[in-house]
Amino acid sequence: MTKELNPLFEGTVEDKLVYNGCEAHDAKSYLTAVETGEAIRSGLID
Repeated sequence: MTKELNPLFEGTVEDKLVYNGCEAHDAKSYLTAVETGEAIRSGLID
């Protein structure tokens, strides 16, 4: 498992770290993170 996907996709992916504190594997934390919203927005605009 890797946290850095950018090298695997030849620079077309921008890695962002999402800090979820003590609930590291809680999907709600990922889905409500600002970074996730920005990534979804960027994908919809493209």
